[in-house]
Amino acid sequence: MTNLIGLVRSNHHPFTAFILLASIGCGSTSPSTGGPTEEVPASVTSWAPEGPRTVGDYEHDVIPVPDAFRTMHGGPNNSDNLWIALAPRMELDWVAESSFYIPEGPTYDNQGNLYFSPLFPQEDVSLVSLNQATGERNWAIPGNGSNAGSGGVLILNDPDNAGEQIIYHASFTNTMAIKPDGTVIWEKLTGLTLPPVVPGERSPTHSFGFNYHPRTDSVVGVTLGGDIFAFNRLTGEQVAPNAKVPGAPAVSIDLPLPQFVVDASNALTDEVFEKPRAA
Repeated sequence: MTNLIGLVRSNHHPFTAFILLASIGCGSTSPSTGGPTEEVPASVTSWAPEGPRTVGDYEHDVIPVPDAFRTMHGGPNNSDNLWIALAPRMELDWVAESSFYIPEGPTYDNQGNLYFSPLFPQEDVSLVSLNQATGERNWAIPGNGSNAGSGGVLILNDPDNAGEQIIYHASFTNTMAIKPDGTVIWEKLTGLTLPPVVPGERSPTHSFGFNYHPRTDSVVGVTLGGDIFAFNRLTGEQVAPNAKVPGAPAVSIDLPLPQFVVDASNALTDEVFEKPRAA
């Protein structure tokens, strides 16, 4: 019997993900014949921990325990590490919203509801909530015709209501705090103005979403163009003037791909996602 436990790192830009793999019985042989043993599908485990938990003590009234992706990289510290265990066998339950391109999500709350903000959506939506059991929509926030897409959606605990959570969402022009049922707690403008679309140039308006700053109890957002904005977590009041990350964008280098490959690939993606606003 061979037992393998490995930590695999994926360097797929823009994320770095760590996946714990467990393989039990890999390459095992029958003791009587020397040949491979028959694969037996794993059943649902009946294992349960015994006694009090002594590892992973966590005390924070706003930041959820790291047992799920509450923002794009796991949690506000962007570690990508989670307190979870995965079953040796998994099955696909459902597929939903297949017309969207969602490179920075989804994230999910402590009830299992999923939240995402699509990039270059064909439908005029800025934020979508899905039912965890069926994949059906709970609700959606309109995109108001421009800059609908944004980054990972941030989910924090509501310390004034035990067991409840709040969803924080930021686009280039709008920010908001929302309850899981879709009720808007506060909505504020970032103070940023959408620049005109320049053909052939990438738009700097993509928002990477909110992160949390515990010391000031603020949610802080940053855009592709280097704009930074910060709002009070509880009230939505802006806590500081907008700032700008110094420096210039990195120079884009064309990939050395044959043009027929580029054309064929663009045709396939354009059919599903339509042409991006700024090609």
